Amino acid sequence: ILAIEYLSAIEKFNRVINPVCIKRFGVGHDSPEVDNVSGVASASTLRQLISNNQFDSVFRYMPPASYSVIRQAYENGEFADINRISTAIISKLRTMNTQNYSQLPDISEGLEHRIKKAVEQSCDLQSLYTNIKTKRYTLARIKRIIMSAFLDIDNTVNKQPLEYIRILGCNQNGIELIKQNMQKSPVPIALRTTNITDTKQFKLECRATDLYNLALIRPKRMNIELTSGLITDIL
Repeated sequence: ILAIEYLSAIEKFNRVINPVCIKRFGVGHDSPEVDNVSGVASASTLRQLISNNQFDSVFRYMPPASYSVIRQAYENGEFADINRISTAIISKLRTMNTQNYSQLPDISEGLEHRIKKAVEQSCDLQSLYTNIKTKRYTLARIKRIIMSAFLDIDNTVNKQPLEYIRILGCNQNGIELIKQNMQKSPVPIALRTTNITDTKQFKLECRATDLYNLALIRPKRMNIELTSGLITDIL
């Protein structure tokens, strides 16, 4: 789906870009298996290994630079696991009714009724996913819907006009390039949060970060987004 969106954007904006398809090899998406021949493991498997502090196994399936960043983040208590806020998510869902579920993104064909019934039967996220999942509804879709419910994101959010483009990180060359094109952008480009704090989009971003930070090994306080600066130490 993402590849199709890239192709669509290239055609829409008439960009001189030659798309190249790269065939996936090793293991499938979300596969619990690992391919020791190719040295490939799925991201889901890697996250599970990291959550279990099995870094000796993780090292074999990651580039050294990526492994170093992840290992440092884990040791600093900055590795997130959604299961740490499983109870919070279930609590939120139990306060919702069928009408609330019907207003979520990706809801169709009466899926809201199935979710409501599953919430009544489930005490944790994994059992909730299992109780909702069918051949028609993929696990990825179910996870997106549940997270949208937790973050109070209904089906009107994506219909709202984009309020800004926020740059999270770039090197000095990137900063110069952004400054040269700021006036040409149809949407304000934010290098700092100072000018976007009153927008609905940023308030939603802050709320998502505040809840995400509860899933860290060492949870963080609220309002981290207000003090998060531009990452510039990028090669």
